[in-house]
Amino acid sequence: MNVIATVGVYIGFASSGNKLSVFLEMRIAVFTIAFMNLMFLVIRPRINARKGAGGTVPNPWSVVYEVLAERPFVTALLVLQLWGAARAAAATVVMMQASASDYVRSLPNAHSMMLRLIGSSVLMASVAVLWLLAAIGLWQIYSWAWWLALALNGLAATIGMVIQFFKLDLSLLDLVAIAAVLLLLLRPVRAEFRGSKPEVNEAAV
Repeated sequence: MNVIATVGVYIGFASSGNKLSVFLEMRIAVFTIAFMNLMFLVIRPRINARKGAGGTVPNPWSVVYEVLAERPFVTALLVLQLWGAARAAAATVVMMQASASDYVRSLPNAHSMMLRLIGSSVLMASVAVLWLLAAIGLWQIYSWAWWLALALNGLAATIGMVIQFFKLDLSLLDLVAIAAVLLLLLRPVRAEFRGSKPEVNEAAV
């Protein structure tokens, strides 16, 4: 399914008369593939379960809203991780294109520069995979995914702050990573990923 979705997105971009930036294309591709996974792996089984139970067939879009609204913090974190994955994937493509460009080939140190760009693209591709793993793990409520997402977003936010300190005339803060860190550190989010149970008010019982 993901292969078909990827091919479909590629054909859509190739046949489109409008040339989009790589960063926009990667965001469209990542979120399109993620949405298809949501529809086939989450929404469709839920609709089939209701049909099997003899209930009325719900509107798929109402089920999408229902699923996403059940866990708003997790949904928000999922979107932020997918955004990071799309950004890393776009950087991978840009570096690969740069390594094969005529400009790089014309440089005196063309070979070493090409190797550096290829190595950087491999690194960014690995980072993109980690972002995707974090997104999948967060949706499945795995504790390791919370730590992975915190490490990725914390590192991205810290790098942005350090660069911003030296480039005060530019806006370089990674607001997406900062928002993700703040969400991850919220008490309800930490409790959910650590499997903590809400405290019971004995007096109320």
